[in-house]
Amino acid sequence: MFGVLQIILFFKVWGMTNDIRGIRDKYLKDEDEKEERKRNTIPEINKGIKPMT
Repeated sequence: MFGVLQIILFFKVWGMTNDIRGIRDKYLKDEDEKEERKRNTIPEINKGIKPMT
């Protein structure tokens, strides 16, 4: 009986994590885009520097 309850709990927690992922994607999308832009600008700054040979 206890094993059956653990399996049920596992699937309930798994379903809740999918719900959290959807909420995160909805509300934090703008912050993720800002972070991505920040990461993309760093290589542009270093373009003028020649590598040492």
